[in-house]
Amino acid sequence: IVTVTPPTPGPRCELKATPSFVTLGEKVTFTLTSYDEIASAWIDGVPLPEAANELIVVPAASGVFVAKGKITGPSGSASCSTRYAVK
Repeated sequence: IVTVTPPTPGPRCELKATPSFVTLGEKVTFTLTSYDEIASAWIDGVPLPEAANELIVVPAASGVFVAKGKITGPSGSASCSTRYAVK
């Protein structure tokens, strides 16, 4: 008898920018959602406190940007991203 154990799925994350379009000088709130137990999380390289899943920024330049989120946990790590525009 052969028993096959399916691999344990790794963590997943989702990053959202609210609003996704702002005028220079306005705030953007990034919300990082994890679908697994996590040990640490970052948005654009900024570590998030243990109980937080948001980062608020005021962009310093105009253009279209990609924010990147990363989580790590017991079952591995995951990355996610979101686009936002600054006029």
